[in-house]
Amino acid sequence: MEQEISFQIKNHKKINTKIIFITYLKEKLSRDENLLELALKEWERLIIENSKCIVIIDTRSLKSVSYEYLWSKLDRITQMDTIIKSNVICIVYLINNKIFKVMANSIMSIYKPVTKIRLSNSIEDGMKFINSFNSINQEKDEKDEKE
Repeated sequence: MEQEISFQIKNHKKINTKIIFITYLKEKLSRDENLLELALKEWERLIIENSKCIVIIDTRSLKSVSYEYLWSKLDRITQMDTIIKSNVICIVYLINNKIFKVMANSIMSIYKPVTKIRLSNSIEDGMKFINSFNSINQEKDEKDEKE
């Protein structure tokens, strides 16, 4: 799995939360069922161990993805919705391919995300989203504390 997908956890000091970075390392998304299951289990484990985290999924190295394959795996991927809903603040997908963005938007129009999602071209844009989203949450928490 390490040759296909990288998992890293970093502590973002400015927003005081953990960020799980998932990076696809190959140009083509593997169709290996075992690899997919191992990757999803690792993602699940990291989310549970790092509750109230942010996830950044970097797909910028991917050049080839089978839409049919992704579509066929959505049921398995959406099994993680409960864990994501209660443990993930937001998810940023780094996507620099217009076709992949169209695919992602069409999938999300049918399978509604359970947390805030941003499709970004760059890490800088993704971090702006994360920082602004976190600011909104901090203001809400402060307001709740006053009431």
